[in-house]
Amino acid sequence: ILDALEVLLSGGGSVLRPLAPVLQTTLLKLLEGSEEHRPAVARAIGALVTVMPRPEALFKALGKASRSAAMLDAMADALSALPSPLPEAVVHEATLVLDAASGDKDAAVRAAVDRATSLLKDH
Repeated sequence: ILDALEVLLSGGGSVLRPLAPVLQTTLLKLLEGSEEHRPAVARAIGALVTVMPRPEALFKALGKASRSAAMLDAMADALSALPSPLPEAVVHEATLVLDAASGDKDAAVRAAVDRATSLLKDH
């Protein structure tokens, strides 16, 4: 289902904008669920950000979610899906999240921070 959602979001464009808030909430809840689904959820979040009217809202919501490698991987997927240059509001929200997570003791979280930071700088 998540792979189908990713395809639908990638091809649906602005027609799916009204569904963005509900999908955001659902995907963020799924991100905290089963570990086996997290990569597919992160990819779906990456596809979702491209149809959102205000993509910074997704980054703000990711910042409020529990800090985990999965959340940061989803942020990286969202960053890579957005065209350059990134909106200033997205850069601001992503930087806040990455700064807060940069001192985490978990090696997986630090690796995810490094990946997302690299994507942010490359934009």
